[in-house]
Amino acid sequence: MSSWLIAGAVVTAVVLFVAGNVGWTAVTALNTPDYWKVEMREPVQPNAIRLVALGDSSVQAIGASNPMDGYVGRIATYVHEKTGRPVHIANVATGGSITDIVTSQLAKVELSTADIVVVADDNLNGMSLDKYRATLEAVAAAVPADRTVISDLPGLPGEDRYQPVLTEVADAHGILRADVRSILNGEGRRLDVFSWLPPHLNSKGYGYWFEAFRPKIDVILARQAARQEARA
Repeated sequence: MSSWLIAGAVVTAVVLFVAGNVGWTAVTALNTPDYWKVEMREPVQPNAIRLVALGDSSVQAIGASNPMDGYVGRIATYVHEKTGRPVHIANVATGGSITDIVTSQLAKVELSTADIVVVADDNLNGMSLDKYRATLEAVAAAVPADRTVISDLPGLPGEDRYQPVLTEVADAHGILRADVRSILNGEGRRLDVFSWLPPHLNSKGYGYWFEAFRPKIDVILARQAARQEARA
């Protein structure tokens, strides 16, 4: 077999490998929103912790091998393992702009009974800083501040000018922030965290993002335990 034929076979194999992985990931992504709808319709078990998730495609776990591999699923698993209580997930995130949280997502959840609220969205589409601030203020006014964690922006190109606004609004409302940028610029700074649908992360990448949320989830759980002890 000539070197040209061998090279052609290798190229073909690589193309098929990439195309297969992209196709499989895309199909998984298409089915992910339905997965969360089914989860949300599950009956709320007695003594369940109610986890509400708002935001963009990263909240949906687009790019992960399984929706529960995303940081919302990992948070639910972590809370269940730490408390021994069932966790009901109401993940109403979409792949749209951050404005979707205000225009459509908030109306789909009952925040007054939520025990933990997770918010993340960097789908900004070049919006003005004034509009971004107004959107964040609307979200911050709607969520229970003492039970909410909002993710910092992961640091994609063009996001640096928005992060100070997010920091200011979240801190002013007493909302905890998940420092994902430090994680992704530290131990998570590696090429194998991206999915076949970039810039979405894969299951490993979402594992790092979960690590940014975990200490803040611990704070919320500690607050709840303290309230329960005070009532006892």
